[in-house]
Amino acid sequence: NRLEAYLQGANVLSEAWRHDEAEALLEEAVGRFPDVAEPLARLAWMAMRMTRLDDAGIRFAQVRERFPDAVDGWQGGALVHRYEFRFTEAEALLEDAMRRLPGHPQFVLDHAMLPVAPHFAEQKDWPETLRRLARLRERHPEFEAGFIASVRALNDARQHDEAEALAGSASQRLTSSYALAVQHAEAAEVRSDWPAAIARYTLVCERFADLPGGEIGLARALAGEGRFAEAEAMLVETLGRFPDHSEPIAQYAGLATRQQNWEEALRRWTLAVERFPLEKTFAHRAYEARMRLADADPVMAASMSQLVAAPMPDAANTDEQVRALVMQFESLGGRGLGCEFGIFQRDCGAEPLGLLRWADMPYDMLVATLRNRFEGVGTEEHTELFVSAVSGGRGEYCTRDRRGMMFMRVFVYEDETSFEKMKISAFRRLKFLTRKLIADLEEGTKIFVFRVTDRNLTSDEIDALQNAMAAYGDNTLLYVRYEDEGHPNGTVERIRPGLMIGYMDRFKMSRTDQLYAAPPTGSWLTVCRNAYVIWREAAG
Repeated sequence: NRLEAYLQGANVLSEAWRHDEAEALLEEAVGRFPDVAEPLARLAWMAMRMTRLDDAGIRFAQVRERFPDAVDGWQGGALVHRYEFRFTEAEALLEDAMRRLPGHPQFVLDHAMLPVAPHFAEQKDWPETLRRLARLRERHPEFEAGFIASVRALNDARQHDEAEALAGSASQRLTSSYALAVQHAEAAEVRSDWPAAIARYTLVCERFADLPGGEIGLARALAGEGRFAEAEAMLVETLGRFPDHSEPIAQYAGLATRQQNWEEALRRWTLAVERFPLEKTFAHRAYEARMRLADADPVMAASMSQLVAAPMPDAANTDEQVRALVMQFESLGGRGLGCEFGIFQRDCGAEPLGLLRWADMPYDMLVATLRNRFEGVGTEEHTELFVSAVSGGRGEYCTRDRRGMMFMRVFVYEDETSFEKMKISAFRRLKFLTRKLIADLEEGTKIFVFRVTDRNLTSDEIDALQNAMAAYGDNTLLYVRYEDEGHPNGTVERIRPGLMIGYMDRFKMSRTDQLYAAPPTGSWLTVCRNAYVIWREAAG
């Protein structure tokens, strides 16, 4: 009869990726404690975490119906609509919440940020968001998060002078706020006013000596002014003072990245991964450092690849289990958001090196490329480097094969290196990754994943793809298609040696090229787990 035991028990089960048991325990709590909102709200948030948006929407609606004064029902329901790109419904729900629960400024903040929620930059309405944030500050003048969001929005809208003024007045108004003091210093950093940033971060260090933000920011500002030795010394000292904080080691690794010392950057990001394995962005940054090192020195990159290798799948830590599991798979790209599986791996903290991990790869081109052993990939004759504004308007280098395949991001921005240097590096990277993929196919120790979003492949097409792979050696194809009546979501079948077929309810992109807001992470994880069990049993 103790509610806390159910809630904490479900939390532990969820953290252990035992979601079915966690949901069963919460459902029991809902029945045992019918007058308390929290068990039902936790059920809704669990569905949200697993990106089961339909279930989450239904459960949040039940929370609102049974417990209209519970914040979760309104906030979670609006978030579901936002993830589904149903902004009109999200707006209506938040406006209803503001009327019913006027004492909760978080609703006002969520409502203010809706106009800039669309994915594409041209659809974002920054003036309307700034107007709403101004009303939020007027109604709730002591709400710290409102000022923080406002300064960030002004900077994102490129109104840096206004952001500077607001950050200064807010930090003076809420003098005990560590976050606003840091943000006031960041406002100078955004404008590259390094003397002002150094002075402000120094003041943060003096006022909040028991927190690392001032020292980290000061090191960044020193580096911005070109005083790298001083920045390095400060971060080494900060690492010693705050060993349990992940941000100092991130800045320490970032300093090597900033100086484009890729070998040292990889070593530092690897150290960050080892010390904070649950910080998934660290594995991401280690991956990027490896790619940049491969651009400059493929031999060195290959020799250091084991520094961020995954543990065995029977590791005790469950997050490490998930990361290790998905490292056993390699993407062969796909038609319609071919990077989907690579993004799923990133969500799980796994960062394997793969030629086609980020590639849009049509079926016919994949078969042809496998048959000719990737002839011409990475050569100037067949490869085009270009700049695309894929990240909030900042120009990023991308490549594509002129034969109609392998469009992919390079994860290097136009302002970081010249076009000619990037061209040499990109071609070198593609050749390095090609050699690695061929070696992996010949070795046969991974499960290779392929899917298309606009249709299911025919049996003859699947056979042709597997036969093209079999020319390299004894490897395994996992072809993933849409579920059907006899094969519900998560089902995996071993058709014959070297071929498994998995079934999913949906992909990130629909058959008609509609982009879903939430990725089907839970479905991918179920397919991978089932496929790995079958593959391991088949291997004896």
